[in-house]
Amino acid sequence: MKPPSTRVSISARWRSSAFIVLVFGGLLLFSLLIDNARRQQVPRATAAADTTPTAVQSGEMFPDVQPAAITRIVVADKIGGRTVTLTRVPGDWQAVDNAGKAAPVDLPNVTRMIQILATLRYNRVLEETSVAAYGLAGDGKVSIDFDAGTTTYHLRIGDSTPEGSLAYIQRGSDPAIYLVSNATLGLLVSALAVPTPTP
Repeated sequence: MKPPSTRVSISARWRSSAFIVLVFGGLLLFSLLIDNARRQQVPRATAAADTTPTAVQSGEMFPDVQPAAITRIVVADKIGGRTVTLTRVPGDWQAVDNAGKAAPVDLPNVTRMIQILATLRYNRVLEETSVAAYGLAGDGKVSIDFDAGTTTYHLRIGDSTPEGSLAYIQRGSDPAIYLVSNATLGLLVSALAVPTPTP
């Protein structure tokens, strides 16, 4: 039998994990609802033209980035207003929110985020000028900035595709729209989850 403190710690971790899944599910549902509403407003012919990819392609979003070179990650919810900044310090990572308050760091999750950013792959590319139709107007719904070496990279996440398995994203000043796995992006935006207070 595990000591009571271990049971409380495991229970707190499960609650925190469940909350992260709930937050991402809410963001995904919100994205699907917005996407569906927009598609109903766009004439059928225009919508069909907008979603035609230039070619079926795949590749890495940031081919020159190595996980060990990433020293800072900023994840910002452009709808809810929450921002979390993760900064590498010797032997660890620190996190602060947009109010400057210290935030808890899930080290295994940060390790996964670093690996995902360095190896993030897209499934298709759209050459479009109407970014608003894909939830990418302004800075998208969620933005991610990260420093690797002396370079800062920028990623904007917009709506999900109608079936929900992919999301529309853009990188830096590149006008192309990329389709990336929603499950992968969910791990990146999980840094925005508000931790469940322990009783």
